[in-house]
Amino acid sequence: MKTYPNLSGLFLMGRMRFLETGEYIKIATTSKVLLRITNMATGVTVDLGEQTVANVVKDTLQTGQGWGKSVGWNLGLTLPASARPAGGSGTPIIYVAEALVFPLAGQPVAKEWEIPTLALKGYDASVLDG
Repeated sequence: MKTYPNLSGLFLMGRMRFLETGEYIKIATTSKVLLRITNMATGVTVDLGEQTVANVVKDTLQTGQGWGKSVGWNLGLTLPASARPAGGSGTPIIYVAEALVFPLAGQPVAKEWEIPTLALKGYDASVLDG
């Protein structure tokens, strides 16, 4: 079975601590997680809404799933295929996905992922999207 990247979600991973306590984020200490993506060329932001904390926050540091560092991740979000940046022809575009993690009390912390796209000559995304 062939997988087409633009039809799949993109899994984003990060290791996060709350600034005020220095503690790693955990399910019990996180009130909500918001996700959004911004096209840096146009400034247009798409709000992907509140994520289910228990699905995206891990109480222990995880490894695997493409994580190449010795110390694991504790925030894992899937950017849905519908929001995944497309390359297409022309100039490559940079997108930034941002997660805002809110503790039960105190200030939220943010994690950003820069997602560059490629300009592919002769590529017609509608062939795969439709």
